[in-house]
Amino acid sequence: MTPAAPLHHAGAALAATVRHLRAHRGRGRPPVRVVTAVAGAHADLWACDRLARAAAGHEPAAAVARYLAPRLLLDAADGLAAAWAGPAPADPVEAAGYRHHVGRLAALAGAPGAAARLRAVAALVPALATGDGRLAQPLTVVPATVLKAPLGSLVRALEEERRAVLRAAPAVQPELPGGRGRLPDNDPALWALADRYALLALAAACLDGWRLPSPPPHSRPGDDRTCLTGALARTAAGLGLATGVTGRNWYGPVYALATAGPAGPKAGARAGFRPRASASPRA
Repeated sequence: MTPAAPLHHAGAALAATVRHLRAHRGRGRPPVRVVTAVAGAHADLWACDRLARAAAGHEPAAAVARYLAPRLLLDAADGLAAAWAGPAPADPVEAAGYRHHVGRLAALAGAPGAAARLRAVAALVPALATGDGRLAQPLTVVPATVLKAPLGSLVRALEEERRAVLRAAPAVQPELPGGRGRLPDNDPALWALADRYALLALAAACLDGWRLPSPPPHSRPGDDRTCLTGALARTAAGLGLATGVTGRNWYGPVYALATAGPAGPKAGARAGFRPRASASPRA
């Protein structure tokens, strides 16, 4: 599995949803649950794009991307169903396109080898004890105290979590030949530690790559900083960290970015779908 596949399907599902929302702009601003879902999907897509860039030619980041991106992007795309559930009629081709891309994400997330992908992430953890690996270093060289709110609070909480994972790393034994050692499929504590490692690696990729320009229309000054805030907030929430940052700090600006500019051709038309009688993408 390459990082490009989940990114493609998640992007197409989001684009279909944005076109659906634009078709009904005359009904006013969408409900909060829709704004939340679209902003979250856009933030996750931006974060996984940064992770994919970090994975190019770097196997540790690639291992994290293979494990984390399909699951993360499936959850985000599935949450977009909130935008299709209202009384506004949906274009059946767009609805079919949305269903298709969510289904492809589900297939990628559930593909055989899930335990092996998690083991590959767990195998990266012991290197932290010897100072190797991206997470052996601070998430950013910029002190959290000088970052503008809410980034400062997010970076501070994520950095504390990185240190906690670093302290736990010496207790992890690398997998031994013949399948011996502490494996994530029979050790819930290691399973959880590997998941924490993956989310922190995602945060590191975002902080390392947030200045890399995004494709139009999301390439204006400040746009990627806005996405960085949303991505780190989502990552911190996934780790269960208390940051004091709420959706009010980023939902609105990230939603505005997600719905700005062209959203591309119809996902259904591009994939060759035929309209169905049902207008609901979740039917």
